[in-house]
Amino acid sequence: MATNVSSANVRRPGVVNLRSGNIQASWSKFKQKFEIFLLATQQEKATSTVRFALLLGEAGDDALEVYDSFKDRLITYKKDEATGLNVVDQDLSRDYESVLREFDLYATEKKCVIGCRELFNHRNQKAGEPVANWLTDLRNLSKDCKYGSIEESMIHDRLIWGTYDKELRKTLRAKAALPLHELVEISKSTESNAKYPRTVERVAVVDSVQTGPMRGRAKKRTHQQTPYEKPQQQRGKQGGGSFKQNRKNQKPLYTYKCRKCLQVHEAGNCPAWGHTCKVCGKPNHFPVVHRQNEDDQLPRKRQKTTHNEKPHVQKINALTVQDVDESTLLNGKFTSSDDDSDGQQVKYVHSLTKSCHKEYLEELRINGKDWIVFKLDCGSQANVLPMDSFQFINSDNDIELSPTRTLLEGYDESICQPEGSVMLKVETKYGRNMLAKFYISKKGRRAILGIEGCEILDLVKRVEHSVTMIDSVEINSLVLPDSKESFLNKFNEQFTGLGQFKQKVTILVDPTVQPRMCPPRRYNFSIINRLKDKLDELERRGVVAKITTESPKFVSNLVIREKSDGDLRICLDPQVLNTAIVRQTYAIPTQEELAYRVRDKAVFTVLDLREGFWHASLDEDSSLLCTFSTPHGLYKFLKMPFGLTSAPEIFQFLAEQAFQDTDVILYFDDCLVAGKDFAEHDKILAAVMQRAKEQNIRFNPSKIQYRQAEVKFLGHLWSKNNIRVDPQRVRAINAIAEPKSKNQLQKCLGTFNYLRNFIPQMAEIAAPLNQLLSSSVAFHWLPVHSQAFQALKDSISKAPVLATFDCKKPIILQADASQFGLGCCLLQGRQPVVLASRRLTETETNYAQIEKEMLALVFAAEKFEKYIWGMPDVLFQTDHQPLVSIFKKPIYTITNNRLKKMRLKLLRFQPRVEYLPGKLLYIADLLSRNFLDDPVEDDPEMVEYVHEVTKNIPMSSDMKDLFLKETSKDTGLSTVMQYYQEGWPKHRNKVPMESKPYWGIRNDLFVEDGLVIINDRIVVPVVLRPKVLKRLHAAHLGMDKTKSRARQSVYWPGITNDIETLIGECRICERHSPQNFKEPLIPHEIPQLRFQKVSVDIMELDTHTYLVLVDNLSKWLEIKPLTSKSSKSVIGVLRSIFATHGVPEIIFGDNNPLNSAECHEFAKSIGSEVRTSSPEYPRSNGLAEKGVHIAKQLIKKCTDEGTHYLDSLREYNNTPLSGMNVSPSQILMSRICRTGVPTLHKNLEPKVINVHPTLKRLQGRVKSRHDAHARRKPVTFKVGNNVAVRRGNKWIKATIIAKIKADRSYLVRQSNGKVLRRNTWHLKHSRTESDHIDSDSGRIDVEHILDNFRAQKTIPLKTGKSSVSSLDHQLEKLSKTMAQHGLGDV
Repeated sequence: MATNVSSANVRRPGVVNLRSGNIQASWSKFKQKFEIFLLATQQEKATSTVRFALLLGEAGDDALEVYDSFKDRLITYKKDEATGLNVVDQDLSRDYESVLREFDLYATEKKCVIGCRELFNHRNQKAGEPVANWLTDLRNLSKDCKYGSIEESMIHDRLIWGTYDKELRKTLRAKAALPLHELVEISKSTESNAKYPRTVERVAVVDSVQTGPMRGRAKKRTHQQTPYEKPQQQRGKQGGGSFKQNRKNQKPLYTYKCRKCLQVHEAGNCPAWGHTCKVCGKPNHFPVVHRQNEDDQLPRKRQKTTHNEKPHVQKINALTVQDVDESTLLNGKFTSSDDDSDGQQVKYVHSLTKSCHKEYLEELRINGKDWIVFKLDCGSQANVLPMDSFQFINSDNDIELSPTRTLLEGYDESICQPEGSVMLKVETKYGRNMLAKFYISKKGRRAILGIEGCEILDLVKRVEHSVTMIDSVEINSLVLPDSKESFLNKFNEQFTGLGQFKQKVTILVDPTVQPRMCPPRRYNFSIINRLKDKLDELERRGVVAKITTESPKFVSNLVIREKSDGDLRICLDPQVLNTAIVRQTYAIPTQEELAYRVRDKAVFTVLDLREGFWHASLDEDSSLLCTFSTPHGLYKFLKMPFGLTSAPEIFQFLAEQAFQDTDVILYFDDCLVAGKDFAEHDKILAAVMQRAKEQNIRFNPSKIQYRQAEVKFLGHLWSKNNIRVDPQRVRAINAIAEPKSKNQLQKCLGTFNYLRNFIPQMAEIAAPLNQLLSSSVAFHWLPVHSQAFQALKDSISKAPVLATFDCKKPIILQADASQFGLGCCLLQGRQPVVLASRRLTETETNYAQIEKEMLALVFAAEKFEKYIWGMPDVLFQTDHQPLVSIFKKPIYTITNNRLKKMRLKLLRFQPRVEYLPGKLLYIADLLSRNFLDDPVEDDPEMVEYVHEVTKNIPMSSDMKDLFLKETSKDTGLSTVMQYYQEGWPKHRNKVPMESKPYWGIRNDLFVEDGLVIINDRIVVPVVLRPKVLKRLHAAHLGMDKTKSRARQSVYWPGITNDIETLIGECRICERHSPQNFKEPLIPHEIPQLRFQKVSVDIMELDTHTYLVLVDNLSKWLEIKPLTSKSSKSVIGVLRSIFATHGVPEIIFGDNNPLNSAECHEFAKSIGSEVRTSSPEYPRSNGLAEKGVHIAKQLIKKCTDEGTHYLDSLREYNNTPLSGMNVSPSQILMSRICRTGVPTLHKNLEPKVINVHPTLKRLQGRVKSRHDAHARRKPVTFKVGNNVAVRRGNKWIKATIIAKIKADRSYLVRQSNGKVLRRNTWHLKHSRTESDHIDSDSGRIDVEHILDNFRAQKTIPLKTGKSSVSSLDHQLEKLSKTMAQHGLGDV
């Protein structure tokens, strides 16, 4: 029978947090609870809509907002064919499974497998942690490591090597062959049987200080955990132990405090065994047991002192510890400086004889070698060490006791005289250490650490409570903790998350600056999708927003960096916007002003705003100014991005507005809280934290300096009424080593001479060093030289050489990099303000020289950030000239990922980089070669994945291996790689011949993964260039396409010429290449006389044939019908026209039929010359072609109207020409011919008109228009040149055999022997070799056959049977031949 469960009785899963923290873990836990909730309420089989409603109802507001963000993606639409509108196709917005899947995608966290494995491999068992808990944590961590089938094996190994218990670890190693579940059982069994603390060697355990006699010496004990719990003693014969063991053959199992002798000893080794008690007469215990029982009931009476003079009893609140050199302390030569000579003192020791049931013990290392268990006694004013413990640590007798007159008073008011005092170094397991005075007592067995040591070593903390002052009605509701950790915990909210100022930022721009919108840059396809995910993430965080309706005026570019875990970091490139921004003037406080505000202050705290710039939100207009373009559309910054020129002043103003009236000192994102005492300091700091909470401001927990007497602020050390130079500013000077040669000495003295104007008595101090530079003196370094050299170093590190920073003076940063170090200095007025140097890490030594020099600039900027950030004009000087061009480039054009990252690091400083020769970079150059040898770790930002270029170049592993091999063997490229690491020579003539082609692009070259790269393109070795060229031209693309393809991935010097040569010699590309471009126009010469030159052409229209003739000067048009196209018919018509107008000197027309023998004989007989145009180039007879067009229009229109075309021709010849206002008849006959149009008689009178100037003007205009589109330069050929001639749609191989008198006309012979006449329009130079298609002798020349056929068609057909049958026979033969070769039918 089913049971109905009411949902009211079922515990709900609760809302899910999808805003902060581990979103993936929160969602997974909620999802699991919700599924249980469905089962409990019997809703697991409910409809999808019901489960969807339950899900959103239980998940809360965060889930509802996330649902609204992806709801539209679950609805698909289709187009309605009837209405043409989009209608819903499928709606999954309320489908439970689909919505659950979208939530899973939203909450899915991108994990770095390498990072997860590192966490797994470092997860060891903690002290006191149960095995089951540790094993569960290991299994959870292994899920993200993607170990696959070896997951159990990895947990197996981690269980062995990560076990906390040393003895158990040895046992598990011996049984490593066992499976995982058996090792777990062994660990759990050992854990359940462990009743006593684990031990290590060389630890002495002592009891409390007692006045009773001591029996035996303390044994060497092992490590005990805290808080200490006394082991339960078993009743037995051996002093409470359960067995007796052979000390010679067996190791002790455990130690404990015995109730028979009241001593701590090994089990079965009680010294009271066999003794008879004198009090009760019973065996196996000492009389002290009875006294201990009495002490538990009544306190002992105070004993009288045996000293002659009454001791001075004084309660001591703190011990003053004198600073002492550690080596002196360890050698035992330290002499106590306490004022015991003034009289005896009594120091209260809480546990002199009285023991507590609950004790807190801690193992402390003494003098860096021996561990001793101390009781943490908050009631003790002194540190007490038993004599046997002192002898234990003083086994070498190298520590001397100092006499003392101090007396120790116990809890029961008993007094004891210590044997002496000693200063010892005490260390905890947690990294704390101190020098403490210990009193050595013979009567005690317990080592005691007093209240002061407990607090200094951070072992005991006091819990502060709010105090209410009733009399003054003043409530101190906020008492600040003593330690930084407690302070961070108390104000945890102000140290987590992203803050935001209440006031918004307005960016002012110059209206006279022309706005500019930068288009989106092209990114690799592998980045585009991940860029969208990153933009969505920033949009959810409220950093950016997508632009949908606004129209921004300025659109900047975006710079993308890819990190090692695949995540992207996006930055604004505001170079265009910065030119328009009006930098607001706001007073930045000077150091002198800040120093005046902290006078008489003694307690300081320094806070640093977390992600300072993102505290500043932009208003709507300013946000639009910070728009940037992406492949996914336009986005705008809602927070103030890095790199804006006005950002420092705006940030200083907003910070001061947020913290006004709190007495905090602000310098950009640094906050200094100062007070005369703790009370004043805490009051100000409490107000600052309260204001931060109100203003939603967040601080950086890693940069806090909390309640210090001296803090580091703005590059100085600030304390009460004292601001001194930070020793870090001059530490680099101390690293300058003594020179070993004259050359090194010259470099050092060059630096000192640069500062000689500020070094008093420079010549006198440096005289011994100058003598060494003499050519007559051998270089021998003596003590006098060392003294002089050290004196010069000291003079640099103090005034007047070392100047005080002045924000009103110009700032110059000089930086230099050597092979193994970096050096930099900040100068003002040629005086150094601060100096720094460091060694390069092992990774950085492999950087190229240009990368090292850029790293030096980054090091200088970050080292001197407090001096230069926000300053309007900071000059960076470097001796590496290529860096100057790097800073002039847009960031997105820098393909070297390291240089791009370092350039982005410097973006917020707005550097102005200048080249300065190395010989003038005195200080930075010297520091880079004499650097501080402090340990340096690699910058995590620079350790990120830098091979961004080679990763996105598609290349198989075999091809990459081939490139690596040939690149290393290539003489030119191997030299380039060497220069990339060590730096290029200063002059081109010092570069080998093979590498000289790379000289001009040396600043753009870099080496990555063994390949030489330039602008995202691989530089190809000489051996592989033919192979790469062949692959580039595999698709036989055109010249521009092939060049564009090459620009995507490969490069070598002269690649453009090589591509042009390759394509120019490709016969396939030549055969199918397009026709030539137009050449500049060569117009016909304008005749001097009427009818001196005529142009003729044959026109066919509606089965009729006409001869069209045009006078080249007057444009007079003649249209004569032809009976046929034969030469005889044409000659007859020409003869009739010449009878009317006279014989011309030149008859110009097409080859058919003017090029016949009959036409040439006719022209010769009348004194004329026939000139023909190039075949298949009608443009050369353009005037006749225009006349044919006009004639066709006249005849067509007259035919439709039913009139005679000669009437229209008469009107045309009497109509003014376009652009001339004179008709052909006026030009030819100097009069207007009478027509049917009425006119005055005087208009018909003759009048000579000179039209040559007008014709030349019109002809020049036509030529200008034509030449504007003529892309081909005039080309000439010589006899014997190999050319390609255009036949149809293909280019055929041919050879020039003669030049025709006409312009641009040549005779060519094809490979089949046929001779053609062609214009240069049909010709082009050919460098190709004939291929198998050209050499196919069986191929039919269709064009040749058709030419012959056309020629035969011009012959008039006779009515005789023989001529008709002959033509039919030829047509039939031609049809069969073409059909055999697949060329179709005639």
